[in-house]
Amino acid sequence: GWKSLKQGEINYQLPNFPFNETYLKYIDILNSVKNIEENLAATWCLTMSNSLASQLNNINWITVAYESLYSNYEEEIERIFSRLSLPIPPAVFDKRKQISLTTAKSSEKHIKSGKQLSSWKNNLTKQQQNNILGIVKEFGLDNYYNLDSNPNLDNIYNQ
Repeated sequence: GWKSLKQGEINYQLPNFPFNETYLKYIDILNSVKNIEENLAATWCLTMSNSLASQLNNINWITVAYESLYSNYEEEIERIFSRLSLPIPPAVFDKRKQISLTTAKSSEKHIKSGKQLSSWKNNLTKQQQNNILGIVKEFGLDNYYNLDSNPNLDNIYNQ
């Protein structure tokens, strides 16, 4: 998690491997990273940018926004299984409230209280939130995500 990053690890470390065009495309943004939250936001943006920007987004694959899966679980499950042309296994609804083994103990209370999507705002200062949003904006993902707890699903789902 982000709390395990040490001060010397704040700057984004570019991987050195063939076919790293995704990283090189954003080299100026990555070189501008100056704090832990920007580092983590840049990592998240790198994982999201190509799939969200693709013309094939939610066409050649099923895009699922975590926030929507959390808030609209039954709708999302129905959408996913409908796209797969598969029946919904009844047990899938039993898994909704099951806490993952990888979930940090500190997150459990937010999950159980139903405030998981907004709890991050209580743990970050306004400046940290703005730093994150600045990176998201530089990557061009601000039309999908902003400081709201819920993203723009129409844009994410390419509708």
